[in-house]
Amino acid sequence: KLASDNASRDFNYDVIASELVGKIEVHKTQKAKLQEGAVGGVVNIFTRKPLDLGQAMSLSVKADYNERAEATNPKTSLLVSDTFKDGDIGALFSLVHTKTTSRYDSYWSSWWHDNTYGDFGNNAAAAAGSSTDDLFRSPSYPKINMNRSERERMGGTFALQWLPNENLDVNFDALYTTYDIEASGKVLSLAMPRAWGPFGEYTELNIGDDGFIDSAAWNDATLELLEDSNPRKSSTYQLGLNLNWVKDQLTLNF
Repeated sequence: KLASDNASRDFNYDVIASELVGKIEVHKTQKAKLQEGAVGGVVNIFTRKPLDLGQAMSLSVKADYNERAEATNPKTSLLVSDTFKDGDIGALFSLVHTKTTSRYDSYWSSWWHDNTYGDFGNNAAAAAGSSTDDLFRSPSYPKINMNRSERERMGGTFALQWLPNENLDVNFDALYTTYDIEASGKVLSLAMPRAWGPFGEYTELNIGDDGFIDSAAWNDATLELLEDSNPRKSSTYQLGLNLNWVKDQLTLNF
């Protein structure tokens, strides 16, 4: 059982870097040998074991450049494994560090409505050269968004494994990971003229063949500049000691 910074029973898998994982099992159907899980299934995440790897060392250094965020994103991982006592005892250490800066920009609008020119008075109909009963669709708040996220994750594992005989497997595992996210966004929002709001009167109005507003001009325009911040900081750690004893068709786990 491993908890994460989630208000529900869900698990945030992003707190564990993929370099720290040796194997993942997904069980969609409950079995007697599994610990209790959710109706949707059980996911078992296994960190690497030293006696499976033997003597090994791996160092990886990577980086990519995000042009829109104008930032370089480094990613480093290290794994060291060794065995002792004729392969009966093993030790493993792994470490990973990533730092990622991303940005995406978007345009969208909320609350599209069916309108008639008459909803806005005769000025709108006159500006468009149309009847007051003609329909067109217009948004209430067109928006331009800029979202930026800075993420830094560091994690590590330490494992000891002992095989005193072919029937007994003793494991000690330690896992620690931190995840720090600074996410922020800026929104430039424009309040369009509406029949029920004091957001100006149309002086020019052009509707496309699809019935959606193409371009417009109006007086007393209202602009909003909104900013938000969504920080997230989490630390996750777990220590485990387990013994697996196998004898013919019988398996015991402590």
